[in-house]
Amino acid sequence: MVHQLLIATLLYLIYFLVIPQELSAQTPGLSGINVLINRISTEQGLSNSEVNAITQDKQGFIWIGTAYGLNRFDGENFTVFVNDPNDLTSLSDSFIWSLYVDREGTLWVGTQYGLNKFNPATRTFKRYFHNPENPQSLSSNEIRSFYEDRAGVFWVGTARGLNRFDRTTETWTFFLPTPNDSTRPGDNFVNAILEDRQGNFWIGTGNFLMNGGGLHKFDRSSGTFKHFWYNPSDQKSLSDNWVTSILEDQSGTIWVTSDAGDVNKFDKVFGNFTRLKLPVAESTNLNSGTLSIKCIREDNLGALWIATWGWGLFRYEKRTETFMQYTFDAANPGSLSNPAVNMLYIDKAGLLWAGTSRGGVSTVATKPFLHRHTLGNSLRIGSRVDDLFTDSQGSFWIGAVGIGLLRFDILTRRFTNVLPDGTGIKMYEDATEIIWISTLDEVTKYNIKTGTSAVVWSIPSPHGSQEWISSILPDKEGFLWVGTNGGSLYRIGRNLKEYSVFTHDTQNPKSITAGPINSMLQDQTGIIWIGTTEGLSRFNKDTQSFSRFTHDERDSTSLSSNYWCSLLEDRSGDLWVGTSDGLNRFNEESLNFTRFYTADQRHGRFVNLMLEDNKGRFWYGGGSNIFMFDPAAGSFRSFDESDGLEHVDVLGWSLIKLKSGELVFGTANGILVFNPESVKVSSYVPPIVITGLKKLNQTINLATLPELMSEITFEHEDNVFSIEYAALSYDMPAFNQYAYKLEGFDKDWVYCGNRREATYTNLDPGVYTFFVKGSNHDGVWNEQGTSITIIISPPWWKTWWFTIFFWVSVAGSIGGTLRYVEKRKLQKKIERLERERALEKERVRISQDMHDEVGSSLSEISILSELLKRDMSKSEEAEIHLRDISDRSAEVIENIGQIIWAINPRNDPLDNLVAHLRLYTADYIRKAGIKYSFKIPDNIPAYHLSAEVRRNVFLVVKEALHNIVKHSCATEVQVRVDFLQNQMIISVKDNGEGFSINQKPGSGNGLINMQKRIENIGGTFKIESEPGQGTGITITVNFIV
Repeated sequence: MVHQLLIATLLYLIYFLVIPQELSAQTPGLSGINVLINRISTEQGLSNSEVNAITQDKQGFIWIGTAYGLNRFDGENFTVFVNDPNDLTSLSDSFIWSLYVDREGTLWVGTQYGLNKFNPATRTFKRYFHNPENPQSLSSNEIRSFYEDRAGVFWVGTARGLNRFDRTTETWTFFLPTPNDSTRPGDNFVNAILEDRQGNFWIGTGNFLMNGGGLHKFDRSSGTFKHFWYNPSDQKSLSDNWVTSILEDQSGTIWVTSDAGDVNKFDKVFGNFTRLKLPVAESTNLNSGTLSIKCIREDNLGALWIATWGWGLFRYEKRTETFMQYTFDAANPGSLSNPAVNMLYIDKAGLLWAGTSRGGVSTVATKPFLHRHTLGNSLRIGSRVDDLFTDSQGSFWIGAVGIGLLRFDILTRRFTNVLPDGTGIKMYEDATEIIWISTLDEVTKYNIKTGTSAVVWSIPSPHGSQEWISSILPDKEGFLWVGTNGGSLYRIGRNLKEYSVFTHDTQNPKSITAGPINSMLQDQTGIIWIGTTEGLSRFNKDTQSFSRFTHDERDSTSLSSNYWCSLLEDRSGDLWVGTSDGLNRFNEESLNFTRFYTADQRHGRFVNLMLEDNKGRFWYGGGSNIFMFDPAAGSFRSFDESDGLEHVDVLGWSLIKLKSGELVFGTANGILVFNPESVKVSSYVPPIVITGLKKLNQTINLATLPELMSEITFEHEDNVFSIEYAALSYDMPAFNQYAYKLEGFDKDWVYCGNRREATYTNLDPGVYTFFVKGSNHDGVWNEQGTSITIIISPPWWKTWWFTIFFWVSVAGSIGGTLRYVEKRKLQKKIERLERERALEKERVRISQDMHDEVGSSLSEISILSELLKRDMSKSEEAEIHLRDISDRSAEVIENIGQIIWAINPRNDPLDNLVAHLRLYTADYIRKAGIKYSFKIPDNIPAYHLSAEVRRNVFLVVKEALHNIVKHSCATEVQVRVDFLQNQMIISVKDNGEGFSINQKPGSGNGLINMQKRIENIGGTFKIESEPGQGTGITITVNFIV
């Protein structure tokens, strides 16, 4: 009796809840999508519950204007600005009427008394007032609306006309009403301003205290207005003269709302209106009075949202011309906070903000799991659904504990009770439209065409009493595979009588993996895969053996876990393995795996049964969540109650995809149905901002807003400091995720979930950079994030000035100790320099004496010898001797001159050596009748050479020239002097006979002496010669800098 009652209840619920029914329970004229509403009130920090204006700045913060105070909201915390009578840079008044952010990012605040321009760098406001004495001031102090046109002209609507702002002179031109004057608006109370895409400028005026008002089209070229007013006798006229808002939708249609309760659609061709009446019932009005429309906005999907006073919100779907109403329900915290809605705003992510009267703010977001689908949203039958199945004919099967296995035929809409017990049921359809159904220990064959069924196989004894069937798979070759909880795998022949059994053998590495068999799959190539609680196995039909794949802690390319191992082959042919710790993609070429995990280690890691939707995304369930994995992006998304998902216990092992693409999950007491096509993951990349700083757990009061700061300095005693941050995405901000890193301290990113604060303690003095990145609730990350430089000042004893003072003191002490020693060293140095100076003077004196005395004497010898030659008889022998005397005397004079030149300190400059070589070469080679060249650079370095260096260089060059004249038979000589960094390079080359280097001419002593001279002064000597090719020497001398 109980069993029959359960079946009857199930049939009733499926018929009325699963099969689509007319939506007759809704208010006539109302249909559409459901939404998720979140309330923001004074309990969370809002300064006042009367909200008149909302906007979003260029950083992404939400600004909320209330009857007392301006609020900046970051998704969790508020910063409040109010009027301070003692501070002329504060708000001019705390009652906020309107807010606007212009193209430059400047926030304008319209109050009951004055206009304000916000400076975020100083957290101050610049005020603008009406001055009766100044016609170029604002026309009124009550600021009701703003607009910046496409030319960048800024307009302000006040309670006394329209004002145009000159940014250069900061003066105002205003337009005041004049009766029957086309150059003035029909009313001075400007509620709305709009420039349409055709360049027409529209102004909406009117209020409850005045007559007049209306909609006005302003021709800015002529400065005239065309008026549109309410005419009681004309249904195509404006429905009311109190115009509250103007909107141009995505198609270019102009919509005008009025206080009388109609939405007016403007016909640009005929210049008239079509009135759109809201489907309201008096029972839905929670405030007294007639219907009043306050605002109209269009969402990203093209639907119109209409704010009313007393009837809440309406969503108008233009395509279907249908409405959906959302209002206040005291028993439902997910309803509007108040039915009296003052204004609407849609932020950059598409979230709708509703400012209410005395109810704070309500945010409104459409959610995928709140759409109505083919099978409805859910089915509660009070019993656990162990298996779900859809066959090739589209029939839907449910296996429920205590109720049995039911088949629902979509065409006939009739149910068939196939089996009386639904416990442990598993189903699979083969290519012949035969459905194989397993219960605890039996396999039933069901013929779809005939509707007949029969038990065809049971677990053989003695295992039948100890094991039950956990998985079945009919393969493409006609074999039936049956896996059990005891780890036995049966391969049953086509006749369903013969079978083979495979079990785990600890001594055989080619046996099947141990553990209960949870899943089986035959891939596109025909390979059978088996997933157990201890790993994955692949069957080789040729060898009748298995290859095992298991988890290895030392190998990151192994399975992420052995436990569970559910299987899926995607549309690309890739094999995916679900485990108790994440997803794994099998790499066929390398025979290993790539792992994928959810960021949250507590949820979504356990992957039971999974399915692929029509977009290639994977779905699986667990607990109160449904999870989506996008293989293309490698990202996970979790869905729960905040997404509109009904709070149910989702079972991970019962899941099917219908032909419609809808997914059906089994739950602990029924089924859950949704269409994955309706799941639109937000692509909005939230701005990441620094929202606050603390030291020693106390908030730091900053002169500028935190997000504008590039660096901050903490003293060393501030050994605990915190940085607060936010991802400015306001749809379920509690699900925004964050990661941070302090460069110079943290080695890797710290993924901290939804925590919005990072705290550091006892950092070493230095400069650090704090980076933070974050995501929206759908897991879309802003990888660039933001950063701030953190400077930790050292204690005074580690500061630079103390360090300098310390070392100066130490140096002074050491200097005092060593002063005497240094003084003695200095004295010795002075004495050495004095000796060197005396020696230099002595060199000059010797040089002068040798020149004056020895040179003079030798000159006299030479002169006497010449005289002697003239007077003596012409004896040939005497003449030879006298000639020798003359030659030797000349040679002595020359050598002594060279010695004098070498030891004279006035010749130490390098250019003197070069000039001396050049002069000697010219004199000596010219006398020999040989053509020569002497090449030197334009600039000669300002080096000083010692007497030894100069003398040896000169003698080597002299010897080289002497050898050329005496032995080479050369006709040309080239001398070249070059300078390279700290070196002088002199080369002497001729075009004479040359010789073999291995057979040097003569004794070779001359060349050896030349080489020794250069090596003695730290240089190098090189000679090159070949017979018939001339001879060349190169000497290199290093300068001592």
